[in-house]
Amino acid sequence: MRHISMYDMMLHQWEYVDDCYKGVIAIKSREKRETYLKKFPSEVNDTTKNSQYELRCWAADYDNIFKSAIMSMVGIMGKIPAKVEFGSVDQVVKDLDMWGNKFDDRLIGLKARLNHAQTLFGRYGLWLDVITDHNQQNPKFIIKEYTCYQIVDGETYISPFDGK
Repeated sequence: MRHISMYDMMLHQWEYVDDCYKGVIAIKSREKRETYLKKFPSEVNDTTKNSQYELRCWAADYDNIFKSAIMSMVGIMGKIPAKVEFGSVDQVVKDLDMWGNKFDDRLIGLKARLNHAQTLFGRYGLWLDVITDHNQQNPKFIIKEYTCYQIVDGETYISPFDGK
């Protein structure tokens, strides 16, 4: 049996759902169009600018119902407000709510990105960290975010389809 990391196993799926979510721009891009709109045997050797395949790609339509479904699910998840508690350390929570991420869009923005990634890819990484000024003073909490593509874990999946 061949050992496959969970990351490698999921990478193709994440790229696929990402393309479907992005819609016609990704689906019809020069790099990916043959993945989603296969060439007919009669189109394989025709590389002219106005080939049958180019015309078919131009005319092809992609009604992105996938994106609207994802946005509906994220919208439902967004109805529940973000909540962070550290016991009695109220100022830390207030700081996180105001400046807790690189986008400075509060916990509301962070939760929206988190819910979107959870719905679309099934995972999103958050790392709570402490930063200080150049004199190692004035510590404050920040939240670092990692997309599914940035989280490389050590899990291994053994494929049952690879022979011995």
